[in-house]
Amino acid sequence: MRHILCDSVRRESRVRFRNRSVHYYRAHANMKNITLSAEEDVIVRARKTAFSQNKSLNQAFREWLDTYARPEFNLDEYQALMKRLSYARAGRKFTREEMNER
Repeated sequence: MRHILCDSVRRESRVRFRNRSVHYYRAHANMKNITLSAEEDVIVRARKTAFSQNKSLNQAFREWLDTYARPEFNLDEYQALMKRLSYARAGRKFTREEMNER
C-alpha cells in the first residue's frame, strides 16, 4: 500500500491484528475521529463498493462528508444570476426535435 503525504504529519504505528504485529504509516492533517453505527451488511457492502473504487471506506466517507457539508443551494443567488443573464435570447422557440438533437 502506497501512502502519499502532502503537508501532513507522518506517524509510525505498530498494532496487533489477528495475533500478528502490523507496522504501518499513517498520515493525518488535523483530522478528527468520529464513531458511526450502521448495520453490518451495509458496512460490508460499503467496503466492497469503496474497494471497487480503489478507496478505503474511510476515504469514501470523507469525500461524502465533504460533499454533504457544502452549503445548500441558494435560491436568491440563482434568481439574481438568472436576472443578470436574462438578456440572452435564442431568437426563436425551438421545436421538440431540435431540443432533443444530439
